[in-house]
Amino acid sequence: EFCTKCHGFNKEPVDFERYNHTSLFTDSHRLVAYQDERVCSICHSQSFCSDCHATRVELKPSIKNPTENYRRVQHRGDFLARHRIEARVDPTSCFRCHGNPKSAQTCQPCHG
Repeated sequence: EFCTKCHGFNKEPVDFERYNHTSLFTDSHRLVAYQDERVCSICHSQSFCSDCHATRVELKPSIKNPTENYRRVQHRGDFLARHRIEARVDPTSCFRCHGNPKSAQTCQPCHG
């Protein structure tokens, strides 16, 4: 039954190589997910996506999956020193998880 989800009769073949979960997949998964969510749903339920994307509250990978080490951590140890530069290059990348720096709880102590 699992195989027929992709390889059943009257189905177009799926290029699974594009969906390979490399160490950088968290950066690019948006592109492939928008193209065909059905491929993602073969392995992942909607709640898997909602855990991170249905909330505006910061959800650190270390809190969401404390025992998993296969996912790339979003912020390296030196990120506090580097975040000013990266935020100027692409501020929307911060807003996606942290919200507006003037109101977000994690940003307010410094950016208040």
